[in-house]
Amino acid sequence: VTRLAMASARATSSCLGTVPEQEDVARAEAIASRVTGVVTVENGLERDVSVSAQASGIASLADKWDGLIALLPLIGLALLVWAGISLIGYLIALVLTIVLIGVVVAVAIAIVSVVVSAIAAVAASKGENYKYPFTIPFFKS
Repeated sequence: VTRLAMASARATSSCLGTVPEQEDVARAEAIASRVTGVVTVENGLERDVSVSAQASGIASLADKWDGLIALLPLIGLALLVWAGISLIGYLIALVLTIVLIGVVVAVAIAIVSVVVSAIAAVAASKGENYKYPFTIPFFKS
């Protein structure tokens, strides 16, 4: 509630002021009507539609952006670890290519890498945590 003044006299309660959302008008009236001894409620509340009252959405977006920026080093480290593990797998596949099984291993690593990344992306879009398989847990969660 931005500004709210309530006065009660002779079983009548008056609500005056401004609120940021239309639902707050009805909620204030419901609260005032539950006060012991109040028979009628004069609701003079108005919705504040000014830009400053609606800025909370922008602030929330800014907070989410700041959170993402704060996570960038950790995301970069995770990508670096993923790239290192993939590189080791590809080097092993390169060595095994001499025996011809390395081609199969390299294709398998590529497929698993794409599938695991897709699964992680879907989990992230749902807001869930995802642990890549065969990763070393450096930090306890």
